[in-house]
Amino acid sequence: MDETGQPIDAGVQFPAGDHYVYLFFSYRGMAEGVAWTFAIYRERELIESCTQLWSWGPEGRTYVYYKPPEGYSPGRYEMRLFIEQHLQGIAQFTIR
Repeated sequence: MDETGQPIDAGVQFPAGDHYVYLFFSYRGMAEGVAWTFAIYRERELIESCTQLWSWGPEGRTYVYYKPPEGYSPGRYEMRLFIEQHLQGIAQFTIR
């Protein structure tokens, strides 16, 4: 991400190692205080998830990111976004 918050080197394939992968997304119709969850999977197995209360306003653009403590190992990954328990979107990427 650059200093203005825009993606750099956007793609769906990334090298293995110790780095962040970002998910940028637009939203609208959100209400303050609604529970939302970001979850990341490797080869369909949940690695980690985090649930928070929405605080970014009713519409806009934002991002989430993840870096495994041990770094990314090769495989297929998914980032999933939920509003309450409803799946809103999936972003897939591969670590080579």
